[in-house]
Amino acid sequence: MENLLKKVEELLKNMNDFQKKLSYIDSVRDDADKIHKMQEAIDKSDNFWKVFNEFNENFNNYKELYSETNKRIENINKILNEETEKINNFIRAEINNINNETKNIKNEINLNNGNINKEFENLNSKIEKLYNDINEEKNKLNNNIIELSKKIKNIDFELTAKINKLENANKNCFFSAYLCLLRVFY
Repeated sequence: MENLLKKVEELLKNMNDFQKKLSYIDSVRDDADKIHKMQEAIDKSDNFWKVFNEFNENFNNYKELYSETNKRIENINKILNEETEKINNFIRAEINNINNETKNIKNEINLNNGNINKEFENLNSKIEKLYNDINEEKNKLNNNIIELSKKIKNIDFELTAKINKLENANKNCFFSAYLCLLRVFY
C-alpha cells in the first residue's frame, strides 16, 4: 500500500512538471503579439517602398517565426503524448496491482474467519477511494490536455489568418506599385 502511495505521489510530481512545460505557450503568444505590432507599423507608414521592403523582410521573418511556432507546437504535443502515456501506463499498472491484491485478499478471506471480511471491506473502500482519486487526477489532466489543444488550435487559426492577411497586403502592395509604375510610364 505504501508503494502505491509513493507511486501516486510520483504521479502528482510528474503532473506538476508537466504544468511547467506548458509555459511554452506563453512564448507562442509573445510571438503573435510581435507579428501584430509589425502589421501596425506597416499600416502607419507613409513611404510605400519603405513599407514594401519592410513587409518583405517581415514576411520572411514571419514565415520563420511560424515555422518555429509549429516546431514548438509539435514539441508540446510530443510532451503531452509522452506524459499522457506515462500516466496511462502508471494507472494501468496500478489497476493491475490492485486487481492482483484484491484476488490475493479474496483467497485469504476464503481461508480465514469473518474478521478478515471486515478488513477486506475496509481495504476495498481504500482501494476504491484511491482508484477514484487516480481517475479524478487523470480526468483533470485530460481536461488540461483538451484545453491546451484548443488553445493551440486557436493560435494556429490566428497565425493562419495573419499569414493570409499579410499575403493579401503583399498582393495589394504589388498592385499599388504596378499602378504607380503605369502612371509614371503613361
